[in-house]
Amino acid sequence: MGSPRIKLGLAANAFHLKGDRQQWDWCHLSLKGATGEKRTINLGADELFNNIATFLSQGYFVVASVADDHGQIIWLDNGLVSNHLFSLLSVAVLHGHEEDTRLICLRNPWGGHQKWRGAWSDGDEKWQTHPEAETLGYEPASDGIFWMQLEDFAEHFNVVTFCNRSWAVRGSPDID
Repeated sequence: MGSPRIKLGLAANAFHLKGDRQQWDWCHLSLKGATGEKRTINLGADELFNNIATFLSQGYFVVASVADDHGQIIWLDNGLVSNHLFSLLSVAVLHGHEEDTRLICLRNPWGGHQKWRGAWSDGDEKWQTHPEAETLGYEPASDGIFWMQLEDFAEHFNVVTFCNRSWAVRGSPDID
């Protein structure tokens, strides 16, 4: 007999929420047809960025994952981890001469060096070629925090979950 299989749970479980699930105000966005948890909405990149920016500004917890049907954690060559939640911390728009660059700041809660290795990753040349990026306070470090351009985010992540944390102010449900 092999070891027991571990299935991925709801992203809300990662927030350690307790209480009546009907009281939770959260939304699960599916990119590229991933299955939903509560309500599923398929969005394009522009709508996705605008929703992430809006929810972050309203104090929501926002997480994203590279989910697959197998449910196993796999370290990918691009530095991401499949079937693992990444926190979304902030968004930014860098206004360029020809076009704007929309960036998303993420954090791997495991920290360390397991993070995005593509454009806008730690040490990427784009940090030097876009001087306006200094306003983001970017510092390369082994803290799990990294930036991704929206187009890369939408290409690699297929699930984004938003959870309103205003219930913590109301006192229901509890936080562990």
